[in-house]
Amino acid sequence: MGLRVKHWAIIALGPLFAMVCGATAFMPPHAQAQALTRLPPSTARTATPFILTNTPTAQTAPPTQAIPATPTPAPSQTRPPTSTPSATPPAASTKTPTLTTTLTQTPFSTPTPVKTETATSTPTLTATIPPTKTSAATETPTRTATLTQTPTDSPIIFIGPPPLPLISKTAAPTFFQPQAAPLEVIINEVAWGGAAASTADEWIELHNPGALPVSLIGWTLTSSDGAPSLTLTGTIPAGGYFLLERTDDTTVSDIPADQIYVGGLANGGETLTLRDELDNIIDTANGNGGAWPAGSGGPNFFSMERVSATADTDANWQDNNGIVRNGLDANGLPLNGTPKQANSGAPPTATPTLTPIPSTPYQIIINEVAWAGTLASGNDEWIELHNPTTASVDLSNWQLSDGGDISIILPVGFVVEPGGYRLLERTSDATVSDITADLIYTGGLNNAGETLTLYDAVGNVVDRANTAGGAWPAGDDAARASMERENIAPEGWRTHSGAQNGLDANGNFIRGTPRNLNSINLPTPTPFPYSTSILLNEFLPAPSVDGSEFIELINMGGAAVDISGWLLDDADGGSAPQTLPSGTTLGPGEIRAFNFNGLNNTGDTARLLWPDGRVADSYTYDDSDENISVARVPDGGGWTECGTPTPGAPNTVGACGGSGASRAPVVPIGEFRQYPAGAWATLTGRVTLPAPLFGRRIIYIQDETGGIALYLGRGDWPVLQLGQRVTVLGYSRLRSTGRLELYVRNMFLVGVSEPDGIMVAPRTITKTDETVAGQLVNMVGRVVRLESTAFWIDAGEGAVRVFFSSTTGVRRPKVRRGEIWSVIGIVTEQTATRTRAAGWQIQPRFLSDVQPLTGPLAPETTATLEPTPTEEPTATPEP
Repeated sequence: MGLRVKHWAIIALGPLFAMVCGATAFMPPHAQAQALTRLPPSTARTATPFILTNTPTAQTAPPTQAIPATPTPAPSQTRPPTSTPSATPPAASTKTPTLTTTLTQTPFSTPTPVKTETATSTPTLTATIPPTKTSAATETPTRTATLTQTPTDSPIIFIGPPPLPLISKTAAPTFFQPQAAPLEVIINEVAWGGAAASTADEWIELHNPGALPVSLIGWTLTSSDGAPSLTLTGTIPAGGYFLLERTDDTTVSDIPADQIYVGGLANGGETLTLRDELDNIIDTANGNGGAWPAGSGGPNFFSMERVSATADTDANWQDNNGIVRNGLDANGLPLNGTPKQANSGAPPTATPTLTPIPSTPYQIIINEVAWAGTLASGNDEWIELHNPTTASVDLSNWQLSDGGDISIILPVGFVVEPGGYRLLERTSDATVSDITADLIYTGGLNNAGETLTLYDAVGNVVDRANTAGGAWPAGDDAARASMERENIAPEGWRTHSGAQNGLDANGNFIRGTPRNLNSINLPTPTPFPYSTSILLNEFLPAPSVDGSEFIELINMGGAAVDISGWLLDDADGGSAPQTLPSGTTLGPGEIRAFNFNGLNNTGDTARLLWPDGRVADSYTYDDSDENISVARVPDGGGWTECGTPTPGAPNTVGACGGSGASRAPVVPIGEFRQYPAGAWATLTGRVTLPAPLFGRRIIYIQDETGGIALYLGRGDWPVLQLGQRVTVLGYSRLRSTGRLELYVRNMFLVGVSEPDGIMVAPRTITKTDETVAGQLVNMVGRVVRLESTAFWIDAGEGAVRVFFSSTTGVRRPKVRRGEIWSVIGIVTEQTATRTRAAGWQIQPRFLSDVQPLTGPLAPETTATLEPTPTEEPTATPEP
């Protein structure tokens, strides 16, 4: 037996269930299911059922009348409806009568009957209804919800729970659903990019826009790639938020998380899906996949915010606007998001309001920005606001922001009087030590540039500094000079120059005009006539391990000079200047050294600055060897290098050599080669190798006792002829290659005689050792070994390497083992490799220095004892 039912029936589950039905009648389908399934099991499944069928009736029960339960024949198909609904004809009788109830209620709208077909034989279901139960009795007359068999596709209003298995599977239910209805719980905000503290510090916010709390027990939130995937716990209060933080509770450091999860979101985009405990999809974020529709990674890390509680579409997401925000990251910096608070809303229009003809009554401007800090510290930044109008302006709750770690909310009562200034100092009031700050803030400006924006209390843009972004349009990082407003055009900025006021934390003058007219609007003061008798006298850029850098000053005048506030510095844009302490005075002729650690070993400029930043004295050097100072010799004279630094003491020829007529004694070259490194001497010899054969800075000279390389520290050697006499002043230096040389600071220390036609004859040798190092020699021997840039000859006392430097332009000639060759060249140091030991070698200068003397000879019995010929690469000498 079976009854074919082509309409929907509703099982009512008792008075408690009827109350729930009334609350859920107009819910969307998934919300009805969730609301009903959250009832206690005894309520959801044990109430006495009744069956509502489409039995025709024309009666209306009185308000207090119980619903009658009388046998009624099963209905047959009715005729099409007319414009005015009326009772349908009696239904044809069936084999089995069906018990039908007529339900009365106070309708919100009259239900529209649905089309049915002739019922077939079906088991009879009997409804047991307590006599005290009535339909929805109200104080006003009620109407019977009469369901007739009319062919229509109008939606059915259901009173009660969703259909149970009694429902026929041949018809799909239709529900009333309001347009653009808010979702029960939404994914409200997603910080998929992380935070400035860490890109892994992601967080997600859920929101309940409804009027009742929602239990999340058993709900899940999963991403399309499976991470994160978490089962939720807890409850979201009505209108409340639920904060999920990744890994730990420090992600949003000042707001406790409601739940911690693991697994990160892909910055390229994925889909988040929220499901209830029955696995129904409640909401999604980025449901169509692909890139995230909003939010960002670094440097701003804006969260992705839901615009409204309606469906998930790309248009329903936006970036946090960077103005309305709350919460701090793990480093205590503001988040560009709104965890557990309402979203920021539509971003403000970024149209500048400051034009030559202002369109806003709040004509407050960002007037000066010390983004480079002060001489005391690059972190001592300050910002100045200015009111150029004739009326006071209340800046209560205005915001000054760089979109990053600076977010200054001006306090209530922050008023700028007509023509007034307000000074904002970073971290402490010591930034501008002699002017009290109007407000202290935290966070720093990027020296590479960013945009600083001033907003009014409702989020309108009032002014911007560096509107275009990128590098700051003015200011000086090296001089610590501020960026000041020249006019209100976006490009109307200039670097501070001239008039100044205020002192930094160390008492130095500030390169700016905090809480005062900008320097362009102030007359340029007449420079103070500081003394010109104070000079740099010596400095040490590269001290030994147990030494320290210093700069030495000398007073060349006849009166004492107060140098308090003067500055020691390196090249412009290098290290921070060092201010000389208060009370520092130099007497006539006095020499004093000061510790200073800002000079580079590879070349820099030592500078002495007056307190206003102008240069009193300076000297630029190229490079410096360890424990070799740069000094004036004699004191206050010309510059040279000193092998024995003398901080605070006179610079003597004995310690530092000399210049011009002041020279150290002439020393034979052979004797000087025995001196320790750093020893000064004057050498005289004839040129055996001019530049640039071994490099543009190197020549070789020789006297009767020996030969040596001369290295010119600055400039280039002039064109020299072989045999030309040269006299030089310098100091001994041993290079890493093992080459001993005389270091000559510049051509001022070089004397060159006119050519006299005398040349140095090469010394005939049969072996190489230290006694002939640096000399021009001649050796005749048999070829015993080959390399790609060298060959070896033996004159009977061991093989000697003949090396061809690429700087000479002379390539190794084609030679064969056993041939006799004559070689002329300079004896130089030979570095060790895996196939040879350190020693001495001959370097030819010209092609004519290498000549064959015989053809190939018959192999000798000792040939097998020589190493196998190789073509290994050989390094060229260091220039």
